[in-house]
Amino acid sequence: MSSALQIAHIDLTGAQKVTATNAVQPAKRPRDYSTQSKAMKMAWEGIRKWMAYSGKPMSASHRGKFISRAFAQLRMAKREQSSVYITPEEAQFIGSDCLMKMREVA
Repeated sequence: MSSALQIAHIDLTGAQKVTATNAVQPAKRPRDYSTQSKAMKMAWEGIRKWMAYSGKPMSASHRGKFISRAFAQLRMAKREQSSVYITPEEAQFIGSDCLMKMREVA
């Protein structure tokens, strides 16, 4: 039986009808197109600059390269935002803790 159907009541004696209704589905969250729109905006800026510089029309493969580069730039920017940076003092502290443990074992 489909998971979209929800059984309201089951009566084994047959005195009452079994009713099946559609289950209430949660509302779908609208898709976020911000990354795609940013990448296309970046790509078209690059395409327009190239066309203004060269004065020639651009082939579809070159446009695809501009688009893939724009997506790559956005991915790299996202990775840089989620990076964790450790100051030299923190690195020395972490290293000293490990060094002390190594001395205790030896």
